[in-house]
Amino acid sequence: MRNTLVRKKVKRFLVSSCTVIAILLLLFVPFTPKNAVRLSILENLHPFAAVFAFPSKMAKKDSTGYSGKHIAAYYSVLVQVGSDMGGFDTYVIGVKEKKSGEMFYRAELAYDPA
Repeated sequence: MRNTLVRKKVKRFLVSSCTVIAILLLLFVPFTPKNAVRLSILENLHPFAAVFAFPSKMAKKDSTGYSGKHIAAYYSVLVQVGSDMGGFDTYVIGVKEKKSGEMFYRAELAYDPA
């Protein structure tokens, strides 16, 4: 009886840890631009904000102040994110397009010029 109780606990632990790992991989591996935004927020030391950011792509007319050359697609997030180096807080993150041969998207916090 005691042996089956231990097996149930071990099985429950393994299933729950595999589920957590799968969720983290789905949220933070930057295969998509939204995941790159979340990873960028996580890299700037805001783990809860990374989960609850809900990034949405900005229209090109709204993002012209961030980049005149349009080298990145800009995403707005619901939570304000501060740079880990200090200096500025923002609601906008720029995601650079993948170059040929690259597997992941890259995102950086966008400085608001206004």
